[in-house]
Amino acid sequence: MYGKMGKPYIIEGTEFNVDEKFLLATLMSVIVAIRETNPDYPNIDTTIEKLAESIYEQIKEVESDDTERTTDEPTS
Repeated sequence: MYGKMGKPYIIEGTEFNVDEKFLLATLMSVIVAIRETNPDYPNIDTTIEKLAESIYEQIKEVESDDTERTTDEPTS
């Protein structure tokens, strides 16, 4: 169920749960809504994909020892 499974969060008194399916469903619905409200911008999907790829590559995770690492495996 959307917002009923995953890690619990509270925002302004509203509690919901987030898992991978929640994130994917939310992101896909936002992209569809943007596309439908901007019919004069047919390449919005490509623009969002390029921006997301750029942000994804910059994301760092912090381990319990405060060591930053990327989410990707190192390339040889």
